[in-house]
Amino acid sequence: MNTVRLKQIGFWSALALIIIVALTWGVDKIIPQQRLSDIGQCDKTEHECVVSLPGEEMPATLSFDEGVHVNTPIPVSLSLPQDLADKTNTIRLTLSCKEVYMGVSSIRLTQKPEPNVWQGTIRLPESETEDVTWQVKATLIENNGDEKNIWFEFDVSSTKALRTAANN
Repeated sequence: MNTVRLKQIGFWSALALIIIVALTWGVDKIIPQQRLSDIGQCDKTEHECVVSLPGEEMPATLSFDEGVHVNTPIPVSLSLPQDLADKTNTIRLTLSCKEVYMGVSSIRLTQKPEPNVWQGTIRLPESETEDVTWQVKATLIENNGDEKNIWFEFDVSSTKALRTAANN
């Protein structure tokens, strides 16, 4: 092989290595991950998830008015701080299971007469094999078209675990 060809191979190999290293170090910038502190954890006894929002005095609260159940309609409501609610035109909830793929569902919430509360109904499929964590992404579509996401998650016991607990 001639020297020019070896220089070309060396150049392209070094460039590929630099790109791989840059992508590896910056993968969190390309595919942003939600920090645990940014996700509203749910309190099963209160039937609500609360998340503090940067720059807001009041938190956002996702409430399960009748608790969390599988295979039945679950009324939900989302309360926002008043200044954020004033800028919001539409809210879409997207639900997905964290551990196993159980489908993704998305619903649009409707605004209640109260100006900072939206409501809707979700339905969760049951997991026979394991306890699962559901993630809810509330996408707030502002009057100017900008979108803001608020994340919540909650645990649901498997049907098998519930039957075992009932038998004991």
